[in-house]
Amino acid sequence: MAISRMRRWTRRIAAALAVVLTLTAAVACQSTTTTGVYTDYGTFGADFAQKFASDVPFRKAFSAEEGKAADAIVAELKSLGFSPTTQDFDESGKTATRGGAVPTSRNIFVKIRGTGFTSTDPTSGASSVRRTVFLCAHYDTKLGTADEAAAPGFDGIQDNSSGVAALMQAARILKADATGYDVEIAFLGAGDDNQLGASTALAAMNQTEVSAIDAVYCAESIYAGDKLYASAGWNSLVANEKYAMRKKLYEATDVALNYSIDLRTNQAGFEYDLLGTGSPVILREVSTHRSDYSPFDAMGVPCVFFESFEFFGESIDALVESKNPAFASTGGMIRGTAADSSDTLSAVLDATRLKTRVNQVAFLLVKIVERGIDGGIAPVTPLVVTSVPTPTVGPTPSPAA
Repeated sequence: MAISRMRRWTRRIAAALAVVLTLTAAVACQSTTTTGVYTDYGTFGADFAQKFASDVPFRKAFSAEEGKAADAIVAELKSLGFSPTTQDFDESGKTATRGGAVPTSRNIFVKIRGTGFTSTDPTSGASSVRRTVFLCAHYDTKLGTADEAAAPGFDGIQDNSSGVAALMQAARILKADATGYDVEIAFLGAGDDNQLGASTALAAMNQTEVSAIDAVYCAESIYAGDKLYASAGWNSLVANEKYAMRKKLYEATDVALNYSIDLRTNQAGFEYDLLGTGSPVILREVSTHRSDYSPFDAMGVPCVFFESFEFFGESIDALVESKNPAFASTGGMIRGTAADSSDTLSAVLDATRLKTRVNQVAFLLVKIVERGIDGGIAPVTPLVVTSVPTPTVGPTPSPAA
């Protein structure tokens, strides 16, 4: 009798294991078939990145080529149905007249007005709330035409045509979306000149406008590095501010997890004097790189910085953009080097890398904006735009899930 009961239990356990294995196989199969589907916006972003880089490769800050690059961005935004505004400034960051004797750079802005939010804070009751997110990327390059002989083939596809393309793709989708946030999208000049474009944009804002910014999201060099990373601002290193200043980073990683996007955070964990104060900090969940988020970061605004890099290393000297042997001659770095070339990178990297990374970052930006604020509900508003505007390059994207 005992043996009979044992046999019955054995059969039941075997049947249960079979069910578990079947479900596991089904989930694994589903994961394989759906990964990347959510972020498939088509080739518009990659096509724009390649054309932009090819048309205006040596777009160094305050150069004639940078001016042509700005013109190309304005033209593309208009083709998508936007009415962009511009801000011209000189090398001191002061407002300047374009075409005058003093070299100028230009910031380009588009604004998408949201529906606002209804606060659900139980202590204050229901109230109307308007909040802003600031999405940015610089379009200039470190190298200019004077560097052409030493860097043949350079076109800045990594730094930062890829980031500009992700922003353009996000703008294209958000224009046909109804979100609670007011969205300001900024294509910034002179980013490689100590983030002068971002500083100039910030200086033109009043305190009310700065206070309304929920977070700044910045995209730079997202294509060619080994892994895609999101980092918080350096202001999250301030004592007792870690969670408050990294909350938006955690929200971004939540979105990535929900949609099976391989988005990493820097987990190096070693100590380094990142801030130059003489006191080392733990290098975790922040980037070693300053970018267009930095001026806002210094003002205490929560920031999320998207870039591609390789933060797996034992020391600061071991950190590189890519461990691919093809970049050994540039010390594992791509941005700001002769390796930042569409021809070079397309020969080394997977053929779908540019499209994938641009679409992933654009998708993350869209979903982050759609997520809205904590404790707030966006009013349901019919879409004003019923279809995505036709781009000048690339096919119409598939709608996001």
